[in-house]
Amino acid sequence: MTDFILSIGKALPLQIHPNKSLAAKLHEKDPEKFSDTNHKPEIAVALSQFELFAGWRDLGQISAIFNIPSLRRFIPEGSHSWNEETLRSVVRGILKADEQTVQNIEEDLKRQSQEDIEKLGYPSSMFELIRRLQSQYSATDPGVLIAILCMNYLVLEPGEAIFIPADGVHCYLSGDIVECMARSNNMLSGGLCPVADRDNIDLFSETLKIDSSTRVDNLRLPANPSKDGASGHTLVYQPPISEFDMIRIEMTAGTEELIWNHKGPTVAIVVSGEGTIRGDGKELAVKTGFIFFIAAETETMLRAKTGLRIYAAVIR
Repeated sequence: MTDFILSIGKALPLQIHPNKSLAAKLHEKDPEKFSDTNHKPEIAVALSQFELFAGWRDLGQISAIFNIPSLRRFIPEGSHSWNEETLRSVVRGILKADEQTVQNIEEDLKRQSQEDIEKLGYPSSMFELIRRLQSQYSATDPGVLIAILCMNYLVLEPGEAIFIPADGVHCYLSGDIVECMARSNNMLSGGLCPVADRDNIDLFSETLKIDSSTRVDNLRLPANPSKDGASGHTLVYQPPISEFDMIRIEMTAGTEELIWNHKGPTVAIVVSGEGTIRGDGKELAVKTGFIFFIAAETETMLRAKTGLRIYAAVIR
């Protein structure tokens, strides 16, 4: 498990983190590029307004926009209704399209009326998003089309969170987040990056997870009250995996929170405020930016001198 604070000013690559089985095969084949055999599911919690693409739009919505003449070429011949494999084939086809075709389609999309685009369920910001991604990368990057046409565009407010499963496609656009993930450096890139950094298109396309777990409602991760905090100042983001949770502690000045000991270790980051932390017979000052490692099965008392906000990654 690793824990990071990220401040994103430019779109990160369109990417997936391979599952354990594939990670082991890739590591064996190319250990320099794929440095470990682990997967990398991740939680991202917004510290500011956080903008991203993640998972897939409803297939009916995607299929409707692909009725635009310049996009019909990517629909497999004989397709009467869309399913998961139709989308996979469309993604593969777009990623393999030549640069001129990609640029022509993007220009064609810009010529569509805002009213028509909104009727298909796409945001009015679609045109601005195309221009922004083109300016950050290029008008010939196929990742722009995958993100804009096929993926969920989300804007999270502070405290809202998302869970990206292994093989889940995502692209973070802007904002500040705290991120918790399984310990791995493996990544497959499909676009929104230099050509030299893109991975094999067939491998990328075949690895993509396209199922109910990548629908927008299942990607969002609610913050629920946690039984681990004695005074009710603790919330937990609990993903559908057995490895780790993220907790958020929100305290007002003068309050206390007793955190029950966890079976695994905890890494805590102080996002704002001041106070003290006591555990294992030691008491330390708590200030914005401080990071603490709390050993497994260590009962911890927090006291807030001012309003205090802490995020912590917990191994279950």
